[in-house]
Amino acid sequence: MLGIDVRIGTAQSTAGAGGIKLIERTAQLGLAGAEPMIDSPDSEYLSWSSAEIMPFMRTAKAMSVSLPTTAVSIFNGDDSLVTTEGRKNAISIIRRSLAFSALIGAKAMLLCTYFASNPDTRQKKSNLFELLRQAEPTARDLGVAIALESPLPAAELIKMVDVIESDYVGVYYDVGNAIFLGYDPAEEIKLLGKRILSIHIKDTAKNLGDSHLGQGRLDLDSAMAALDKINYDNWLIIETPAGNDEAIRKDIKIISKYIR
Repeated sequence: MLGIDVRIGTAQSTAGAGGIKLIERTAQLGLAGAEPMIDSPDSEYLSWSSAEIMPFMRTAKAMSVSLPTTAVSIFNGDDSLVTTEGRKNAISIIRRSLAFSALIGAKAMLLCTYFASNPDTRQKKSNLFELLRQAEPTARDLGVAIALESPLPAAELIKMVDVIESDYVGVYYDVGNAIFLGYDPAEEIKLLGKRILSIHIKDTAKNLGDSHLGQGRLDLDSAMAALDKINYDNWLIIETPAGNDEAIRKDIKIISKYIR
């Protein structure tokens, strides 16, 4: 059983809404936290001033919804993370995203390196490392960790984050993605240990994250046992398919059984 400090939240994609509606949907689902997603350089979140953020924050406070993490998915369709010519643009977006994350009180910012930004060559890995090295001081100054969600296996992620030697660069682990990639989530979780800053919970049957819990190939018992073994005490963010609240509530019920 996971400790009492572990809490359950929802990804914006699962809630099916952003902005204030994300907060409202989170409360409607009975969850403790929400993860805003920055999916475009033109995201409303990146355009908000400090004053414009206040209605969002007031709503979150009134509805007792925490904002522990944010998710930057921009680079799924933009290879700036892993190219030298795109680095300036990528760092600018990351710094703006970190600033928004800090303003809402998030402690970790997911940085997704899938699809166009998959670091699947030595040069791309080198470029990603250099980007993280340059972005780390901003993360440290703002108190928001950069949490890599990457198709790299655990052993390679360990090499990348350990070389940076910072508490502000770690891993955002996704158990459903791991299944899709052919990894064993339990074994990877045990390898990654305290480098894991947050967890996405979803299942995969055939396509990436296509299933609610229990409908795919994920052995949730073993994944949760591994989290318990490493004394994981952070958030579990549900990222199962949107559009079916009954199924999402079943996901919540399933996960809740693993928390004291």
